[in-house]
Amino acid sequence: MLIGAEELHRLIEQLQQVRNRAIEDRTEVIKLYPSVRPKHDARINSLQLSLVFISWHLLDERWWCAIARKPIPDDDKKIYINEFINFVKIGFVMSRRSKGPMDSPKEPSGP
Repeated sequence: MLIGAEELHRLIEQLQQVRNRAIEDRTEVIKLYPSVRPKHDARINSLQLSLVFISWHLLDERWWCAIARKPIPDDDKKIYINEFINFVKIGFVMSRRSKGPMDSPKEPSGP
């Protein structure tokens, strides 16, 4: 199900508030999630950027006309948009599950 640009802009604004709050409360966030660095956590920023891309480009008929070599049927556009949204969701969830360098145990070095 596709949502419109207005809904996306509201989500972007909400994400900005979440990010700002995480930065303001970074001490408490780090206590709960030691590997998270709120100011440098790319997940929220990436999600915001994806929502901006969807609202400014994928939902804009002019963008599709500008990038397509030939007309793209509306049904195909909906499929592409939904695929991109699923890609973003999977990326967000997987980045949450993946371990970063801060989570990796130190391995013994050399003999």
